[in-house]
Amino acid sequence: MSPSRLNSLFPSTARVLAGVSIAVVSWTVAGACSATKDPVPGAGVHSGSGVDQGGPGKGTGTGSQSGTGTGGSIFHGGGQGGSDPGEPSAVCGDAPEGAATFSKKALLQVAGECAAWTTCQFSETMKTLRDAVVDYGDEPTADRKLAAQRAWAFAMQAYAHVVPFEFGPITPSSKDLAHGRSLGAFVHSWPALSRCEVEKQIAVRGYESGFDLVPTAGRGLYALEYVLFFTGTNTVCASNSTAYKKWALMSEDEIAQAKRDYAVALVGDLMTRTEGLENIWAADGENFGAKLVNAEGYESQQDALSIVGWS
Repeated sequence: MSPSRLNSLFPSTARVLAGVSIAVVSWTVAGACSATKDPVPGAGVHSGSGVDQGGPGKGTGTGSQSGTGTGGSIFHGGGQGGSDPGEPSAVCGDAPEGAATFSKKALLQVAGECAAWTTCQFSETMKTLRDAVVDYGDEPTADRKLAAQRAWAFAMQAYAHVVPFEFGPITPSSKDLAHGRSLGAFVHSWPALSRCEVEKQIAVRGYESGFDLVPTAGRGLYALEYVLFFTGTNTVCASNSTAYKKWALMSEDEIAQAKRDYAVALVGDLMTRTEGLENIWAADGENFGAKLVNAEGYESQQDALSIVGWS
C-alpha cells in the first residue's frame, strides 16, 4: 500500500486499525465491529473524491476530507449521487455485538463473527470495484477512471478493517500454526511490494498464463493502485531485464492499454481470492468461526485466545 495515497483519501484509515482492535476487546460496551471514536477531531467522516493523480508515494492529494470524528460505522461515505461504495452493505447484516456476559469462549466467538462480518463487507466493496474497473477497461473515459479510483479507495479502506484479524486463514502459518494459510498476501502483500513486478506483468503479460505464476509483490490491491493511479510511462525495472526491453518498445498508448488490461485481470483475481476468503468464514461454507470457538486444531482454548490477542 502507498500510505501517502490512502492517507490523502482517508486520513483516519491507518488509525482505524487500532480502533477495530480496541472494538474487539471492548465488545461488551460498544459492539464487536463498531469503530471507536477517532482520537483526532474532524477526521472521522469524509467527503469528496480525493483522487491522487501522482505516482506511488508522490501523489498530489487533490481530494478533500472533512468530518466530525463521530465514530460509528467502520465505513465512511463520500458519495456524489447514487450508491456510495463506502456505505456498509445490507447483504452482510448488522455488525455483531458481544454477549452480555464475558467468557473466553464468547470472546473467541465475537472475534470470529467480527472477522467474518468485515470480510463480507470487504467482499461487497470488491464487487463495486470489479464492476468499476471492468467498465473503465471497456471504455477508458476520465469519469470511469475516477469511478474506479474511488472504488479502489473504498475497497482499501474496507480491507483495513479486515487485516487486524491476523488469525486463521488470512495470516501466515508463522502467526497461526494451526490454521494460517497466508491468503491475505494475495489480496495485499504489504510490506513485500515491488513496482518492478507490477511493470513486469504489464510488459510481459505473464499473468495471462495464470496468476499462480505472478508473485504476490506484483499483484493484489497494490498492483491495482499502480495501474489506476500512476500516470508515468517509465519503468524501474533493470535495463538488462526482459521487462525493461519490452517496455521500451511500447508507445505511451500501448502502455496505457496494457495497464488497463492488467487492471481488469487483477480485479478478477482479487474477486476470486476475496470470495474464497469470505466462504471460509461463512456459516454455510467452511464456517471457520465455529472452529475458532471450539479451538479446533489449536493446542488449547488459551492457545486460540493468545493468537487472537496477538493479532
